[in-house]
Amino acid sequence: MKRCFLLFTALFITGIVTSQEKNITVILKNAITKDVIPGASISVKDKGIGAVSNDDGVFKLSAPVSSEIQISHLTFKPLVIAVKDLKEGDNTVFMEVNDFTMEEVIVSKTPIYEVLAALIDNSRQQLSNPIHLNTYCREFIKNHGKYTRFTDGLVDLHIKGKPKNIDVDAVAIQNRSYGLNEEEEASKMLVGFSLEDIIEKTYEFGVLKKFTKKSSLENYDFEIKSNPANENMYIIHITPKKEVQELLFNVKVAYDITKKVILSVELKTADSHLQYAKEINILIARALIKKSHFRAEFKFENNKYVLASTLADLHFKLWNKRKINYDMEAKNALIVTKFQNETFAYNKKDVIKKGRLFKQTNNIKTNYWEFDSGLTPTHEEQAVIDNLKTKL
Repeated sequence: MKRCFLLFTALFITGIVTSQEKNITVILKNAITKDVIPGASISVKDKGIGAVSNDDGVFKLSAPVSSEIQISHLTFKPLVIAVKDLKEGDNTVFMEVNDFTMEEVIVSKTPIYEVLAALIDNSRQQLSNPIHLNTYCREFIKNHGKYTRFTDGLVDLHIKGKPKNIDVDAVAIQNRSYGLNEEEEASKMLVGFSLEDIIEKTYEFGVLKKFTKKSSLENYDFEIKSNPANENMYIIHITPKKEVQELLFNVKVAYDITKKVILSVELKTADSHLQYAKEINILIARALIKKSHFRAEFKFENNKYVLASTLADLHFKLWNKRKINYDMEAKNALIVTKFQNETFAYNKKDVIKKGRLFKQTNNIKTNYWEFDSGLTPTHEEQAVIDNLKTKL
């Protein structure tokens, strides 16, 4: 009996040790220049936990001591770090730059726009669906360079439907939203993104549709290159032709050459073609796009192909001859912190109308924005958030 008790005790203690978690803060830096590294994807191996480094190169997460953290970025060599080798609190991790002199141009017998179309079709088919994504979402809105609204929250995304017709139910678990300059008219407007639109367009790869047609060759050059840090990854580069006088985009699509699925998408207005942006009519006002940036990351984990993160960043002017005079910057970041099989165990009455988190009534139970978010605010963003403390 004593021997059994000792064995049980040993197993119990081992269980405590292996399940113990550590709160980690990491700043990623370029090993050569010492510059910080924003936009790196972080995942805890086999645990489904995800994060992204912010514009200060920082990420925070809570992970089991026995686990490993995987860090990836298209510009840098991937890293795997044991959690036990990181200290509780602040850590600095240096990443080595990919040797792009080893980058090779890949010759394709198939037109690259057709390669892209096939990748999109296969990726749609392979994305795990139905799926339940636990996410953290955060939005900042500026008008004329001043913050006017802040929104964030833990949101469960319930995704189902056909590959070309995704249906999303967004349920807020906790959330907060505030106008930061209440005297400004822009703060009174509930301006923000629709999570439904973001997820549907991401899962359906709608932002890439126009690049899958032969007509896109009139405005863009296509090229496939290898990734020196990952022999299983190729990157499609789509760049605007210099002579075309239209607002065009620089596009990068990274994909797994074995599984034939997309790993990341980045679409950004080309600085060289911003001068060709045209005014358009929107209801009773005129609008002009000054910047548009979209990024989505995907990953394979636990035999599932799932979304890892999205970023939507838009800068536009909106005005008329009456009272409207806005110079708006709207930025939405969404991080998939965990994922699980869909059980549809949620109440339809709790679904956010059109996925507009910024219109939800504030519901704050914990400091969820700390280690539960997967996205650490920058120093500038933290200063804005600190202004909210009197409202909490």
